[in-house]
Amino acid sequence: MSRMTITGTVMLTEACGNSKLLLPFMVTFAAARYSGNAINEALYDILIRIKEVPFLPDSLRSLGLLNYHPLAEIMSPDVKFLYEINTVKDVLNLLMNNHR
Repeated sequence: MSRMTITGTVMLTEACGNSKLLLPFMVTFAAARYSGNAINEALYDILIRIKEVPFLPDSLRSLGLLNYHPLAEIMSPDVKFLYEINTVKDVLNLLMNNHR
């Protein structure tokens, strides 16, 4: 239900004390995760929906097994920045004049 692929693999490998079982554990957990995703939602996704917790929408584009967002959609064209050493006046001006 929680889809903890890496955590489960590491825990079972450590519990068995046999690193030769790492690859079979990885394959097993990956198959369980993908078949679980095909059958139902993950436990945490269900709880987020039930409790109506604000969460970023699942609107990523899919490229096979990878999801991506083009940088042009994320980045702002008008980037605000500060130097390593600033005066309080500069920081205050930046915060007061940035209405985003």
